[in-house]
Amino acid sequence: MQPIDDRGRMVEKLLGGRYEVLGFLGRGGFASVYQVRSASLQRFEALKVLHESHGEDSEFVQRFRQEARVAASLEHPSIVKVYDFGHVEGTLWYSMQFVDGPTLSGELATRGTFDEETAARIAVPLLDALDYSHTRGVVHRDIKPDNVLLDKRGRPFLMDFGIAKTGESLVKTQTGFILGSPAYLSPEQLRGQPLDGRTDVYSLGVTLYQMLAGVIPYRTENMSALARRLTEDAPPLSGRREGIHPELERIVHRSLERDRNARYANAAEMRDDLEAFLAEVHPRTTRVHAVSSESPAPPPRPEPAPRPAWLWPATFALVLAVFA
Repeated sequence: MQPIDDRGRMVEKLLGGRYEVLGFLGRGGFASVYQVRSASLQRFEALKVLHESHGEDSEFVQRFRQEARVAASLEHPSIVKVYDFGHVEGTLWYSMQFVDGPTLSGELATRGTFDEETAARIAVPLLDALDYSHTRGVVHRDIKPDNVLLDKRGRPFLMDFGIAKTGESLVKTQTGFILGSPAYLSPEQLRGQPLDGRTDVYSLGVTLYQMLAGVIPYRTENMSALARRLTEDAPPLSGRREGIHPELERIVHRSLERDRNARYANAAEMRDDLEAFLAEVHPRTTRVHAVSSESPAPPPRPEPAPRPAWLWPATFALVLAVFA
C-alpha cells in the first residue's frame, strides 16, 4: 500500500468523514482504489473512485455505474462484495470488500509459476463464481490475473465487472471496438460475435495456462499475433512445462478450444473436471469449490456409545439392593 495522494485526501473531505482514507492501493484505466476504514462500522474496506477526467455522460461513467450495480447484485464467496455507491459533487465512488493480498498477476510476477495443485485449487472457486454469475445472466468478459485477488490464505476473489455483459447492459461502444484484455480474449470476442459464458471459460483457461507455464499461450504484440488464435491451437502445455499431468493438460486445452462448441459448455463442467482431477491426484478431505450462501445442512448426530456389557448386571443388582 502506498501513501495517500491528493485525490484521496480530497475524496475523504468530500465524503464528510464517512470513511478514513488509509492508503492508496492502485490505479486502473478509469478509477483509483484506496484502502479506507468505515467510520460507522470500523471495518476495513476498499473505495474505488472514478477519475476526474471522465465527464458525467462518458462511457466510463456508464461502465462505472454498471460495475457497481452488477457486482452488488452478485452474492458469492469468491466475488468481491460491493457495499455502497455514491455520487458527490461530480465524484463517483463505491465501497467494496477489502481483500488483504496481491492480485494473481502480482503473485505470478513473484512466483513465475504455480504448482499443479495450487493452480487448480485457485481455478475451481473462480469457475464456481463464474457458474453462479452466468446462471444469473452476467458474463464477465475480462477474466485475467489482474482481476483476481488472493487473500493471505491464497483464496481467490473475482473483481472488476466494468465490462460485464448483462441483458440490461447500459454500456454502448463504437462499432468494431473490442472490450477486454487482448491476451485473454476468446476467438469469438476477436470476431465480434455474440458472447455467452464460454468466453469466460476460455479466458480462465488462458489464465490457468499462464499459472502453469509462466507464459500466455499466444503472443499479443500486434493484430497478426492476435489473429493466430483464430486459426492455430494453443501450443501444448507439456511443451512448456515438463512433467505436467496429462489430465490437467487435457482440461486446460479443452477450455482453449477455438470452436466454442468443442469447449466446455459451461464453467460448472470445467470446475467438475478440475475437482475430479484434484480428488484423484491431490486428494483432500474437503470439497474444493466455494460453498453456497445457503445455510449448510447440520452435521449428523453422533451415534450413542454402546453400554459396556458389565453395566446391565451391575444396574440390576443395584436396583435389587435399593428395594431390599
